Amino acid sequence: MARKKKEMKPGDLVMLSSSAIKRNDLYWYRQLTQDGNLIGMVIRIKDIYYAGGHGHLRHRRAGYIVRWIGDDKIGPRGRKRWDSYFLRSDLKFVPKYKFKKNKNSD
Repeated sequence: MARKKKEMKPGDLVMLSSSAIKRNDLYWYRQLTQDGNLIGMVIRIKDIYYAGGHGHLRHRRAGYIVRWIGDDKIGPRGRKRWDSYFLRSDLKFVPKYKFKKNKNSD
C-alpha cells in the first residue's frame, strides 16, 4: 500500500520530482533541477478533470499552479505543453536547509 503524500498549499516551495523529469515534455528541465536552480512556489490549487473530461467525482484531482522563482524565472508552464498545472506526483517539496551555528560568531 502506497503511503499518502502530504498535500501542498499555496505558498509552499516546490521542485520537479524525478517522475516529472522522466516525462518527455519536461525532460529539457532536467539539468536545472539537478543543479537545484529550478524552485517554484505554489500560487493556486484548482480542480481538474481527467480520463476523457468526465465530471464524475472519481475523475477529479487537484491541479497545482506554480510560479517559478529565480533570476531567469525559466520553468515549465505545466505537465504538458498545453496544460498550465501540475499534479501532486509531478512536484516535491524543497528540502529545508539546516544552518550550522558558527562557534566563532558572537
